[in-house]
Formats: sequence, structure tokens, C-alpha cells
Amino acid sequence: MQWSLVGPGGKRRTATMVWLLQASGWLSKGEYDAAVRKRCRLGEPWTPAEDARLKSSKTFLEAVDLLPHRSASAIGTRRSRIGHSFGRAPTSAPPITRPFSNALYRKAFDAVPRWLESHEREDLISDVIVLILEGVCDDVSAAYKIARATRNRLMPPARERSLDAPLFSDSSVSLLDRLDTEGRIW
Repeated sequence: MQWSLVGPGGKRRTATMVWLLQASGWLSKGEYDAAVRKRCRLGEPWTPAEDARLKSSKTFLEAVDLLPHRSASAIGTRRSRIGHSFGRAPTSAPPITRPFSNALYRKAFDAVPRWLESHEREDLISDVIVLILEGVCDDVSAAYKIARATRNRLMPPARERSLDAPLFSDSSVSLLDRLDTEGRIW
């Protein structure tokens, strides 16, 4: 904590809590230095056991807990000197996959309008990709029209779908059959 004090002659001085305690006589400079040196081991070399504890820690907070006699800044400095990093190393990160990495995905994303609801748009995009991969049609726009017509036939946008209606046109399974005892769809 710091305070800005105005001394005699209008001279400003920044005061810390330690300076105020020392100026008031509550704490001498030697006592403060001894307490800091005892708590933080200032100037002492790192032992191999401390290095091993630092390297075994997974996070910075764990390192601070494992090394109570070292300050946080000393732990950070030592970590950078020995080349230790906390957390997952960049080389072990999982590969990033994006939906736009394939040309077919890009064409399907471009063919389906963006004004649709996000869940409906994602369903139509996956239906378009499946229709093209199954060989039903070769054109993306034709596949979108087929997927849209099929979706509107199964789930009309103007009305709610009946739980007793069959899932598909020639199916004996209804939507109610897909509900478990707690009402969740499986």
C-alpha cells in the first residue's frame, strides 16, 4: 500500500506501510530486513530439492504452495531461468479442427442461407453433406432443396409435431418411443 504525503515546503513523498512503521519507531530497518530475509530467503541459492519441487508442480499456485519460503517473483524468475513452463506445453496441445477445413463443408455452408435459426442451419448443412456423400445428387444447391423439403415434411415450421407421428414416412417408430422415463430424448 502506498500513500502520497506532502511534507514541509510542499514537497511530496510517497510513503509505504513499511516506511510509516519505521518512521514511527514501531519497526526498525534491521527487524524488517531480517523478517523479509527469514520469510523469503533473499539471496540464498536454490537447492536441488527446491528445483525438483518447482519442476514437479503443474501450476504456478501449486509451486507457491510447495515453496513457502520463496516469494512469488523469485519462483517466477527461477522458472524462467531453468526453462520450466506451467500447464500444458504448446507441443502437446490437441490439433485444432475447424468445420471450414474441407471444400465440401465450405460449399454446404455457403449454400444454406444464414438467416435460418442456428440449429436448423446446422441440421441442413449436415443433411446436404450426407446427401452429396451418399451420391443422391452432385450439386450442392439441389442437395439443399432436397434437404429443406425433407425437413419441412418431417418438421413443418408452422405447427408442432405430434409425438405419435412416425419419425419417417415408412417408419413404425414414433417420437414418443424415443423418450425415456424422465422425458429426455435419446
